[in-house]
Amino acid sequence: MSWSWDYKVSVLISALRRWENQGTGDHGQTSLWICFFVNNQYRILLEKAAMGSDDLGSVFAARLQACGRVLVLLDKLKDPVYVKRVWCVFETYQATRLKVPLQVILPEEAYSSLKADLRGGRLDEVTKLGRS
Repeated sequence: MSWSWDYKVSVLISALRRWENQGTGDHGQTSLWICFFVNNQYRILLEKAAMGSDDLGSVFAARLQACGRVLVLLDKLKDPVYVKRVWCVFETYQATRLKVPLQVILPEEAYSSLKADLRGGRLDEVTKLGRS
């Protein structure tokens, strides 16, 4: 799970519910690796533990490959927080470099906004998203 720690928990839950309801896999057999809950990066850096800041990239790459795919959570499509966070961009870069499949997931509010733009014939609004 690649997401920004700036997101509200409600955004995370909404996106995961939408993803689960899409029926794109056996979610009952799916485990999510959310580093916020597992990997205390702040402590690692402070304590300069054996797996310190120099090793975060290699540790992350190994875990990424073990997971097999990445869910990229965008809080919104227009000006998402995700693309402003260096670590988030690094996660996407690493997944792409390692050929780990990526799937973008959205919370309900962002998905509804996208549907409204498409249904309202505002394709120009949607195509602008890739250029922002």
